Amino acid sequence: GGSGGVRVLQAAWHPLSCSHLCVLTSDSRLLLFDARSSLHAPDEALEVPARPDEAVVAFSFASPSAAGWASLAVWFACSDGALFAACPVLPPSRAGCHHLRSLAPELLKTAPTEAARRWVRAQAAACGPQGPGMAGPGLGSFEPASLASGAVQGP
Repeated sequence: GGSGGVRVLQAAWHPLSCSHLCVLTSDSRLLLFDARSSLHAPDEALEVPARPDEAVVAFSFASPSAAGWASLAVWFACSDGALFAACPVLPPSRAGCHHLRSLAPELLKTAPTEAARRWVRAQAAACGPQGPGMAGPGLGSFEPASLASGAVQGP
């Protein structure tokens, strides 16, 4: 690409999908592509807020074996050392649906807001017995996370 354009900083397959690719761009966006349908337009995009003097430089998926909401998080590192978490980030995939269904009771019990409970119910219902069909965005809210507490922010 030309100078001054948006660049890809990092790309990684989502651990709960064999076809969903997440791409972090230099304009602080996390793009979720379903490689089965298109790599030209993302299915979903998450704006990663960064201060003017910092840049988002990398991301990492939380382990699917992490407890509860933490298993649905993506962590972001900024050039000034700040860490942020976005949660939930869940691709509409068979493995994503299975993961969500297995966690739904715990997620409902520990949901920090009514909006989070509504999100869990809607996603679990959309998954249904037929497989993925996620209800609305699978990318969640974005909040600074305290490194000391390891807190993950929910929808």
